[in-house]
Amino acid sequence: MTMAQMLEQLVVDGPRLVLPTSVTFAPRSYQVLKKALIKANGKYQGSSFGFDSQATAIDVLTRLMQGEDINIKKTLQYYPTTDPAGDRLLDGVKLNGKVVFEPSAGEGYIVRRSLAAGAKDVLAVELYEPFHEPLRRAGGRIIGRNIFDVTPDDVANVDVVLMNPPFSGAQDVKHVEYVLSIVPENVEIHAIMSGAVLVNSNRIYEGFRTLLDAFGIKPEDLPAGTFKDSGTQVKSCIVRIPSRRKATLAA
Repeated sequence: MTMAQMLEQLVVDGPRLVLPTSVTFAPRSYQVLKKALIKANGKYQGSSFGFDSQATAIDVLTRLMQGEDINIKKTLQYYPTTDPAGDRLLDGVKLNGKVVFEPSAGEGYIVRRSLAAGAKDVLAVELYEPFHEPLRRAGGRIIGRNIFDVTPDDVANVDVVLMNPPFSGAQDVKHVEYVLSIVPENVEIHAIMSGAVLVNSNRIYEGFRTLLDAFGIKPEDLPAGTFKDSGTQVKSCIVRIPSRRKATLAA
């Protein structure tokens, strides 16, 4: 059975694409179908693949039937925070009763972890609109789509920033530097960043290392394989920028 024939057998049931009960796909063909749906951000649920809404499920099915290769992770550089990365990011961070800002919130992993740790509110920004519904369900309060449109007034009451920005093209550095420019100086920032921050000779990374040196900050290496459950072996680290940064620079 071809991919098109298998797709025709799927049934839209709310936000799910449900596998047929009357037809059995050949194992090898089914693996091709399963891979395509997971790449399109479908959540495998045994007899179905879940999406954030019925509209998204229909859109994915339509695009796949038209022959499109949908790869959300590659398109968005979306590699969700894994449990090992989340554990390290939140290690020692006091969130009880605080307002958290998450500038690349995805589907809400850091939002959920923050609220579970006692945060009273999590302000979230996420570019990819289909992620907004799961982000709201996670408890995030969405204040925008593009981090570079967020203003100081939008984050004036924030206490802590937790972030896992995209890495490609030094986007992580650009995101962190922009966040530094808009949050109050008494806000601490904890960011998962690419391992390129440690060694890359590009002027953007060199400039960022100079900034970290001025703050007296040493990035924390994350173990190899920290993001393997998100589908990447990229090397990563955590950068923690303290509150009261002017005092740090003046010291």
